[in-house]
Amino acid sequence: MQTSLLTLAVLLAAARPVVAGEYYKWIDEAGTVHLSDSLTEVPPRYRNQIEEGLLVEPSLAVAMPPEEPPPAPPEPPKFEVNYREYEGRARRILVAARFNDRVTAPMALDTGSPDTLISAALAARLGLFDGDHGTLLIRTGGIGGSAPAIRVVLDKVEIGGAVNPFVPATVVAAAISPAFDGLIGMGFVSSYQVHIDPTRHVITFQSLPLNEDTPGGRDEQWWRNTFKDFALYRNGWQQYRDHLRREARSPSGGISDPRRLQDQEAFADAQFREAEKLYDKLNRYAIRHYVPMAWRE
Repeated sequence: MQTSLLTLAVLLAAARPVVAGEYYKWIDEAGTVHLSDSLTEVPPRYRNQIEEGLLVEPSLAVAMPPEEPPPAPPEPPKFEVNYREYEGRARRILVAARFNDRVTAPMALDTGSPDTLISAALAARLGLFDGDHGTLLIRTGGIGGSAPAIRVVLDKVEIGGAVNPFVPATVVAAAISPAFDGLIGMGFVSSYQVHIDPTRHVITFQSLPLNEDTPGGRDEQWWRNTFKDFALYRNGWQQYRDHLRREARSPSGGISDPRRLQDQEAFADAQFREAEKLYDKLNRYAIRHYVPMAWRE
């Protein structure tokens, strides 16, 4: 039975179609590499280390098609927005901006402003003074001096399809202009490549490619600066509140007006809580976009 099986195996091997030549490879004591197409030519002492392979005849080799280059990444989307000019020589660019999916208002595009400014009237229409949005009293400055203002976060700003979530903004009490309700600054613009066509009165926003260096469409500098600002608000008011509390516990002889001190402490505590809301909003937004912890310090 074993002889029959062996004979069958030999016959099957002999019947195999030959499409290429087999080779045997071994290396002698001197390190010389040998190749042979016959096992009998391999010295017995090297047969335990031979390497078998298949030599394909050039005429039988299959021509492989050239590798195609990987497809180019799609171009980031572009959004063309019609604008109108205002204020004569200044030629301000006015666009319609939609805030928090609730209110559309005319805004001036100002690439010289690092911040987005909105009027108190627009903030009221957006309901920013109601509920737990986070409204922190600050002072904002300009050429004419400083004035009280309110720091807020806009959940969404959209201009003709170009969208930015989480836009820190400053609410100013005085009307900025009768023609528009605020300024769109670099807090929005820096997420896009911007091209202005003055002949057609069209501004184009092209999205920046998203990658690990720009989580949420913002670069490292934006994240670091925003966290630094929001932490200063929160920590500053917390320290001031704690200072007032220590003053209140001091001997009464050191307090000229206890009632006024209590009012100041209550105000500082309210400011701290508003600042903490803004910081928590920023931190939750950063967590959703996997912002490195080192950028949140």
